[in-house]
Amino acid sequence: MNKLFSISTIALVFSLITAPALAAKTDTYDCEGQKIRVSFPNEQLAVMYYSDEIIVLKEAIAASGARYVGENFQNWGKGKGEFNLATISEDDAVNGRVAEDKGRTCKLVK
Repeated sequence: MNKLFSISTIALVFSLITAPALAAKTDTYDCEGQKIRVSFPNEQLAVMYYSDEIIVLKEAIAASGARYVGENFQNWGKGKGEFNLATISEDDAVNGRVAEDKGRTCKLVK
């Protein structure tokens, strides 16, 4: 099941990135010394290129700002210049809870 999910996730991401109508700009962020790339193909998805992996994050409920969760990560920010990247348990993500991990601050590289 995980292999099937991974293959279909990669196919989805590839189609979103390569489709001209849905192509999203990819920005680079510095997460306390580690560079990651993030694109937002639409308001419901964030695609993160992290440690040679493609990670698809889905929009999640947030009291304020934009919050995305998936594959044990939480991306939460206000505006485009900066966000917090934290690890989140699958149970917390599925049940709409926020990450207990304080995370790292990621700032847009200009």
